[in-house]
Parts: sequence; structure tokens; C-alpha cells
Amino acid sequence: MSYRLGRRLLPCILLLLTAAPVSAAAPFELIGVHQLPTPPDDDAGPVSLLAGDFTRDGRADIVVSFGGVPVVVFAAAAPGYGGFQPKPQSALSRYDSGYIDRLLLASAAAPAGAPREIVYADTTHSARRLQWLGGTANYAPTADRFELLPYQGAVGVLAALAAGDFNGDGRNDIALVDVPAQGGADGRSNGVIAWGRVGTAQSERSLPAVANPYFVASADFTGDAAHLPDLLIASRQRDVGLTSWDAAAQQLVLKQTLSLDATAIDGIAAGDLNGDGRPDALVQLRKAGQTSWVVIENRGGQGLALGATAPLAAALTQCIGDFDADGVADVLLDGDLLYFGESGYRYTASPRVINALTYGLACADFDGDGRLDFATATYAAADSTLELRIYRYRDGWDRIFANGFN
Repeated sequence: MSYRLGRRLLPCILLLLTAAPVSAAAPFELIGVHQLPTPPDDDAGPVSLLAGDFTRDGRADIVVSFGGVPVVVFAAAAPGYGGFQPKPQSALSRYDSGYIDRLLLASAAAPAGAPREIVYADTTHSARRLQWLGGTANYAPTADRFELLPYQGAVGVLAALAAGDFNGDGRNDIALVDVPAQGGADGRSNGVIAWGRVGTAQSERSLPAVANPYFVASADFTGDAAHLPDLLIASRQRDVGLTSWDAAAQQLVLKQTLSLDATAIDGIAAGDLNGDGRPDALVQLRKAGQTSWVVIENRGGQGLALGATAPLAAALTQCIGDFDADGVADVLLDGDLLYFGESGYRYTASPRVINALTYGLACADFDGDGRLDFATATYAAADSTLELRIYRYRDGWDRIFANGFN
């Protein structure tokens, strides 16, 4: 650059360097808000969300459950992002007006031609309920798939839920982490049960798992020929175990146990973290009052192994997926903080999306652009009503320029 040209450009360069930066832009933008129905007891309590094609039209829908409103399906209204329309509420009866302490949702693919199936479970101060929904357009329940779970003394907790064909018989089963108040007094081994139509009748059986189970992540960790979903079950303390179907023994078995260097486990999520086509897992740990996440690597025929520690923030909900389409999985926490994945399990945090308390998290391509988006629930600042909010990944968003130049 010549001296004369440099003299001419210098004021422009100084202006760029001294100008106040533009406020950081989040990688998502709000594209839809839906006010959720007021619960019968005017208290939403816990909120759970699911994403999937529940209406069989090739587009991602959203299932929301909260308070006394068991299930509302928000169906995609048009190709691309044309908004969502709530379908009729399911007709689950209110068996208790008490506050719901715990609420869980899971879903699984249904037989060809049938709507995707939904499993609902909740806990109040006096009862626990498990409900299998599906088979009809509005997800109205059928009587033979409703159960009030027994308990001893004070109510325990329905801690985690997963659904899928775990034994390969072509019918969906339920894996439910049921933690009795009396530490197993209801006779269930380790508090884990499976519900499925095994043979000709619905049955309940214990699942082999680590002691004191509390969290579940489901994926095909073993890569078996039938591609059956396995269960990665974690305790509240430090153990994580892989439970999967043994074709030779014709039963579910605890295949592997890992012990983590932690005083408590606070969450688990499954996803392909390193792009090798096999599902891995992230486990949220606490030790000496500090939160961290550890990677559980799926090494194929060598099984699962403890990997790197990821310094992510504490969270109640997690979603693993390649949001920026760079071939490396990212991690979205609580619908508010996105960590961009880099090689070697390194992560860079984005600007916050909502900066508010969120409830539930569901991730899918809601606007049809091929990128992952997300939905969550939060309370409106103006009138404290519960809202379902849908956010899309910003077109052309670049994390390099987000902190002042985007």
C-alpha cells in the first residue's frame, strides 16, 4: 500500500476501530408465538415438549404437555414456515387437581400408516400416571393403555421415560425410570420398568440397570444389525450403564457400566458428537460444587469410553445437533445458550437467545430450510401467560462477526 493511499484510508480505519460495536446478535430469531391454554388449576407446573412428524405430512410438528393439559399437538400449517395450528386436545381425564411435580413425554415410530405414538407420564402429590397415546388423528387415549402406577407411602418420582422397539418384535415398548419413595418398596428392580406388548399381552418387567437410576438417553449405541434402540441409564450419583437387547439370550442385559469422577449426575443427552455416524453422549456432572460435562465416546466394537470434559453451563434441557451445518455437532442448552462444536470436543458459546427462564426444549427443522431450529416455552413478560415460542437458525449468521459486526 502506498503512503498516499494509506493516508487516505487511515481515517476510515480509525473510525471502524473506535466505533461502538453493535450489540451481539443471537444465532436464532423468533418466528412464532402461541399462547398455551390456561391449565384447569391456573398453574402450568412442569412443561415437556416433543418434535416430530406426528401428522404424517412430512413436516415437523410440536407436542406440548403441561399442568392439567396433557397433550396439545401443534401441527405445521404450511410448507416452509407457515405457522402452526393446535389440534384438538386429547381427552385425558383429570384424576387429581393437585400440582404436577414431574411430567414426561416420549415418542416412537408407529406401524406403517399410523400416527407416531406418544407416551405421557406424570406425578402429583397423590398418584402417578402413565398413558400411551396414538393411533388416532387427535391422539385421544384408548382405555387399554392407561395405568395409575402403584406406590408405597409417600409418592415417588417418575424420573425419566423412553419409548421404542427395544426387543425387536416390531412393537413399541416403554422404559420408565420409576423411583419409589420407599427406595424400591414396590418390588421393581432398581426402580426401572418396561411396558410393552410382549407376546399377546401387555407386560411389565424389570430392566437391568445401574443402581439408583434417574436419567435415560435412548439411541442405537451398539450398532446391531437390527438397529434396535439401546438405553443409556445414569444414576444420580456417578454411574452410567448401557442396557441393550441380547439376541442370543432373548432378553435385555446390562452390557457395560462406566463410573464417572463426580459427586452427582444432573443430566444426559445422546447425539453424534464427533461425526463418525455413531451416537455418543454428554453427561452433566457436579463435583465440589462445580458443573461440567463429560463426553462418552462410542467406539463401535470397543464399546463406550469416557472422553474429554466439556466446560458447558448447567442446564435442565439439552439438544445435540449440527445447527450451523459445519459437520460438527453443537449443543443447545435450555433453548437459550448454543455451544458451537469444534474438533476435539471444544465448544464456543454464542450470545444468549432468550435471557429468560425456559420450560422444555424440542429441536427440529421447523421452517424447512434444512437447518435445525428449536421450540421452547416461557412466560410472557406482559401478562405472565405461558407461551410456546419457535426459533429458527438465522440465515447467514456467522459466529465470527456476531459480536459487533453482524
